[in-house]
Amino acid sequence: MEHEVIQWDAPEYYHWPHSADWFWSYGIVVTSIAILSILFSNVLFAIFIVIAGILAGYYAARKPDIIHCELQPLGILAGKTFYDYNDIRSFWVDDNHPHAKLVLISKKLFSMHIVIPVDDTTHPADITEYLIRHIPQVKGEETFLHKLMEQAGL
Repeated sequence: MEHEVIQWDAPEYYHWPHSADWFWSYGIVVTSIAILSILFSNVLFAIFIVIAGILAGYYAARKPDIIHCELQPLGILAGKTFYDYNDIRSFWVDDNHPHAKLVLISKKLFSMHIVIPVDDTTHPADITEYLIRHIPQVKGEETFLHKLMEQAGL
């Protein structure tokens, strides 16, 4: 039982197709903010907005990669990234959405919240039962920014 591994494949994020109107609206908003920044003599912020807008638009159009996830005896593997149980403060399986998500609260300062999608064939209770042997379960949620980007389709 100690060497048991739970594994699944899931998209790195759930992609919603965007219409051409969505991209036009997005472009108008980004351009408007950049123009306002220039009018208020903040050219550096305008450059930042344009670069960030282009990158976010690229990721909105890009199809997600399928990542392989594993719950292993020493940690969690999500794609090419391994999260050691010693670096994780707590976890929560959020299954109140059409697609369940494993939310990890890290002890590291720059990656506090880690959200790993769960596919439809892996039962959230199995994940909870496995992880509770290694790290504490504390109800947590995705960050506001993550929820906002998901709602905006980014």
